[in-house]
Amino acid sequence: MKKTYLTALTSLLVTALLTTSALAWQSTRIGERNFQRAWSAYAYKRPEAAKQYFTAAATSFAEGLAQTPPARSTMFASNLAKAGMSFYYAGRYQESIDTMGKAAKKDDRLWEAFLYSGLSYARLGNKAKTLEQFQTFLKASPAQPLLSSEVSNQMNELEMENGSLADAVAAIEKAALAQTLRNINFGQDSNTPIERCSGRYWWRYNKAPCEKTGLIIDKQRGKRSKTPFFHIRLDEPGGNIQPSVHFHGRTPKKRQILPHDKGSRHTRTISQVLYQGRHQRHAPSPL
Repeated sequence: MKKTYLTALTSLLVTALLTTSALAWQSTRIGERNFQRAWSAYAYKRPEAAKQYFTAAATSFAEGLAQTPPARSTMFASNLAKAGMSFYYAGRYQESIDTMGKAAKKDDRLWEAFLYSGLSYARLGNKAKTLEQFQTFLKASPAQPLLSSEVSNQMNELEMENGSLADAVAAIEKAALAQTLRNINFGQDSNTPIERCSGRYWWRYNKAPCEKTGLIIDKQRGKRSKTPFFHIRLDEPGGNIQPSVHFHGRTPKKRQILPHDKGSRHTRTISQVLYQGRHQRHAPSPL
């Protein structure tokens, strides 16, 4: 009788734990989807729509982070960064600071963590912490020239008592948008590595995460097939790379590859693409 009771109790505990984990993962997944919508609206300069989606994303991310324990995917640096950015644009500044602090512990080169923490502290009126976070942002060498320059300028203004925190926030937010749009335009170059649009931090150079597709070239006939000949999708649960490749048409090994990217003059063999695929990470496709 006692053994049966313990077995039933164990089953109930395991079921409860799995249910909690599933709910946490689902909340994070919904947060990711709304973040994608928000970022697209942000990049298209639709602030009202972006605010709406960032608010929805923040709500879902908060639910995921509140679970005990949070889902493993919730605690990835990239998802914490999305959550922190969503909290900031939703006006939940202290939550943005707390979440970005966790993200920075996962990836100490994650410059968004320091930038949005600094902006959040500025929104809360904490000048000392604002300057501290902005200084850390610059030390992280983010390779964002427009944004870094404006952050440096605003730090000088604040230190010399020539500007207010509100002015600094407005100027840096404007520079962040300008830097994002510049990065996106640069990211549309056909020679841009695929990880920029499908990696953990896809938003740095893109309006949305991407998937790689291409066309078949029949070498003998010299014609292109109108049907996409391959589709590579690498999901990133916990960084475990799981390639899934689908081919269409005749024997792929006898064909060459032509990426869809406009202006690209490069062709690669199937084996080269598979090699690349095993070493890249792809984020979920845009909705």
